[in-house]
Amino acid sequence: MICGRASFISPHEIAVENGEEVEHISADHFLLGVGARPARPLNIPFNGKTIFTSDEVMHLDHLPKTMLIVGGCVIGTEYACITATLGVQVTLIEGRNKVLGFLDKEIARGQLLGDEMGMLKMLIHQETHELPGVHVIGTGATELIHIGQAVMTLKGNVEFFVNNVFNSPTLAECYKVAVCNGLNKLNNVCSGSCQPVAVSY
Repeated sequence: MICGRASFISPHEIAVENGEEVEHISADHFLLGVGARPARPLNIPFNGKTIFTSDEVMHLDHLPKTMLIVGGCVIGTEYACITATLGVQVTLIEGRNKVLGFLDKEIARGQLLGDEMGMLKMLIHQETHELPGVHVIGTGATELIHIGQAVMTLKGNVEFFVNNVFNSPTLAECYKVAVCNGLNKLNNVCSGSCQPVAVSY
């Protein structure tokens, strides 16, 4: 990663300024990731205390008891999950008929790569939530299996998959989907030592 302020010198070259140093970089193509700023409609009285943007929420000096989040996009949904996990009663408002509808449930399926078949199967110990076994069949199996193997080798439990971030949409996120499904099933199971969980992708 190169830090600094970049500007185009030509269609195939940029100059990156960092203090007094300037570094020149050339490439056939450049991809600009310029980021975004939260919308601040003039008819909404933003005050940074009770009405604020997603940028300002990180600067709150206390957790509110309730929070209303407008916009079920990735950022809105992310903050809804974070604050709800911290005990805040959250209401998420989305103008479209579906939250994160553009993902179209491709989180747990290989359709991203044009594959319609695949499976991730995990064995979850009912009491300790350790991971005694993982099976992966389909697209990216050789790249996916090592994630489960690492948790098994380190004697971790499946809460690792719940508490860590997986890029979305990716096949690796199947682990999070499978574990959430498995833990929900385990809440309804009273006997046995391991519960198999399978997710198709």
